[in-house]
Amino acid sequence: MALTASGVALAADPVTGTAGAGEGIDIAVGTKADQHPATTSALSLTIDGKKHVAYCVDFFSDGVPTTPDAYSETTWSGSAIKGDLGKVQWVLTHGYPSVSAAALLTAAGVKTAPAPALATKIAYAGTQAAIWNFSDNLPLVARDDVTDKSKVASAAVYTAVQQVFDFLVKNASSLPEPAPTLTITPASLTGEVGTRVGPFTVMSSGTDDITLTATGGTLVDKDGKPVTTLKSGGEFFVTGVTAGKATVTATGNGTVPMGRVFVAGKGKQKLILAGAAGKPLTASASATLTPNTPGLPVTGASVTGAIAGGLLLLVGGGLGVVAVRRRRIRFTA
Repeated sequence: MALTASGVALAADPVTGTAGAGEGIDIAVGTKADQHPATTSALSLTIDGKKHVAYCVDFFSDGVPTTPDAYSETTWSGSAIKGDLGKVQWVLTHGYPSVSAAALLTAAGVKTAPAPALATKIAYAGTQAAIWNFSDNLPLVARDDVTDKSKVASAAVYTAVQQVFDFLVKNASSLPEPAPTLTITPASLTGEVGTRVGPFTVMSSGTDDITLTATGGTLVDKDGKPVTTLKSGGEFFVTGVTAGKATVTATGNGTVPMGRVFVAGKGKQKLILAGAAGKPLTASASATLTPNTPGLPVTGASVTGAIAGGLLLLVGGGLGVVAVRRRRIRFTA
C-alpha cells in the first residue's frame, strides 16, 4: 500500500469588518515634522457569527470599515503590506486583548490605574500605535511634539498610551506567520491486504475532534477496532480485504490565535486578527492495497544450504580421487 498525502484545503469563512461605535483615543503618528492625526476606534472582524478584536495594518487607507464590509483572508505576502508583520505578530501576542488591559498597563509601567473602560481604550490605542510603527513605519509622536494638542488626548491619557507603545515596541521581536494545520503522518507506507498498516498519526492546531473517513479500506486502532474520530496526536491503522485504491480523509477545525490578515475592496483598511478563530481544514491521503505475496514452503534445509552442501561433496570427492591416484603411483614406483 502506497500512501500519499495531498495538500491541505482551507475552507472560506464568511467575514465582515466593522469599526466600533464607541469613540477611541486621539493620537498622532509619524514624525515631529510630518504628523498624522489618528483616532484609535476599536475595529473588529466577525467570523462565523463571532466578533473578534482586530487592528488596522494599513494606515493610509481612507476606507474605515463601517457598513459592515465584506472581507476575505490573504497571506502576509499576498497582503502587499511592506512593514514588518513578524513584529506585528509579537505585538498582537503581547498586546491587548491577548493580555488584559489592566495587566498590559501594569507591565508598561502605568502607575495610576484608570477606570476599566478607559484602561481598555488606552490598551487598544497603545497596541494599535505599536502596530502602525511596524506595519507603516509610523511611530507614536510624543505629545510634547504634537503641533495642535487640542486634537489629541489629555496629557495623562496620552502618556499612558505612550508607555504601552514604548513597552511593546522596545521588546518586540519577529515571529512567524501563523497557520492552521491538519496533517497525517507518515506520508507514505506499504503493506498487504489483510494486514494493519501503520500507525498513522493525525495532528491539528485545533482542539476539536478530527473526523476520519475512508473509501476502499477500513480505519482501525491498534486493537483492530473501527476508528471514526481522533484527537490531535491520535493514531490509526489502514486495513482492507481486497486489493485496490483506498482514500483516507481527515476533517477538523484548526485554531489560529491571531495574525491572520483580511482585506476588503480597494481603499478599505487592511485588518489583522487579534483574537482566536477557527478555520475548517481538510487533509486527504490515497492508498493502494496490494495482493498478498505467497511465500515458498519451508520443508527442511534451505536451497542455499543444499547448494553449499553439494559443492562441499563435489570438492571432497575430487580430493579423494586425487589422493588414491597418488598412492597407486607411489606403490608402483
